[in-house]
Amino acid sequence: QGEAQESARETVETSSVPSRLLDVQVRLGRLTQNLEGEDRVLTQEAELSVLYETEEGPAAASRRVSLSTGCPARGRGPAW
Repeated sequence: QGEAQESARETVETSSVPSRLLDVQVRLGRLTQNLEGEDRVLTQEAELSVLYETEEGPAAASRRVSLSTGCPARGRGPAW
């Protein structure tokens, strides 16, 4: 068993240009795992939400994403 950290970069599109960011939330959803050959692939669903201020007042935007990463089989890279 082991532990690894993955980084992800996603963009949430807004309907107008934000003048100030008020809040950001990430809600994790379903986590699945599949085997591809001898390797395991983990997929995490997430909902990204932002609350921001515009010249017209507060606004919000959100986006759902799926992030995947592969875990090599033992003996090939880090032990998972």
